[in-house]
Amino acid sequence: MSNPCVVFTRPRDWAKGGYASEKLELVYVPVSGDSPIKRNGRPAGDGIGDQITKKGVDLLLKTIAVRKPEIFFHSIHAKIGPAILSRVRAVSPKTLIVVMDGNDPDRVSRYVLQHRSFVHAVLLNSRDPKTTRLYVKEGFHPSRIGTLYDGFVPSEHPAPRERPKFDCFFAGSNNLTDKGIHKFQNGLLRQRFVLAVKSGFKLDLHGYSQEWGQGCAPRLNYPEYYQEFHRAKIAINVNHLELVRYYTRRTIHAGASGRFYVVKYVPGMEQDFGENGECMAWFNTVPEGMELISYYLENEVEREAAAAKCRKLFLERHTWQARLREFEEFAIRLLGL
Repeated sequence: MSNPCVVFTRPRDWAKGGYASEKLELVYVPVSGDSPIKRNGRPAGDGIGDQITKKGVDLLLKTIAVRKPEIFFHSIHAKIGPAILSRVRAVSPKTLIVVMDGNDPDRVSRYVLQHRSFVHAVLLNSRDPKTTRLYVKEGFHPSRIGTLYDGFVPSEHPAPRERPKFDCFFAGSNNLTDKGIHKFQNGLLRQRFVLAVKSGFKLDLHGYSQEWGQGCAPRLNYPEYYQEFHRAKIAINVNHLELVRYYTRRTIHAGASGRFYVVKYVPGMEQDFGENGECMAWFNTVPEGMELISYYLENEVEREAAAAKCRKLFLERHTWQARLREFEEFAIRLLGL
């Protein structure tokens, strides 16, 4: 008996990395071409915002029509909408459409809502029960709601070789409305923490100068973003939202970077990363975060040992290869095999 067939458009590393699956037949379709770009023409890497091509869409529909896969798995791509999904459904009515989306982590994905009649199952980037309940109310059985965090490609995250020039590193937005109000739950805390670090330490800060003020370098894109972690001793972060085991791409790339990570506590994160300080450190208030930074800047041996342990953990559990193993288990359960 042959393995269930999964046609997928992302992550590309499942195809480019040369990984094999003993449980699934994986068929990759480069729907946005071999070198995906964003609308502004910059490289998209293996993230959202890539622009699909007509050639890619034609290949996708042809592949699904021929293979009749059990699952069509895709992340969010610009312009994959009802017109394309309806054609997928037309050429292979029994194919289950599975979407990976972490853009709306505290509510039902806007993409899923817009394409609800096509989406059979969803994979999120948290394990928050409140979010799960929202999907259940939308008609998804709990077995069709899973978690699949972003991964990383080890070759894009070599161990640091250069001596860091900064104490800390942060790249990101402040997300204010036109009226200067924070859009997200932890927005004010992020602002206070980042500005406190900027004032108290040598911070490598990238984002919008109108949000962070003078001394803010331009935004970073792939692959420069990954490399910038190496220029500082400590990467910092405050998630916008308080959700159980909610990990954004910043956490994945910080953990993989080989630099120490100081982050606002994510509920349940000790289940994934051990005790506080074991491989990364977390805080709840700005003063706590500042104390942690001071401590780990002064204690280099302890900091570097924890950072090396963190990188080892991420190489074992958070690469795209590890994500493939997790997806295999979800797909098998979804298909009832």
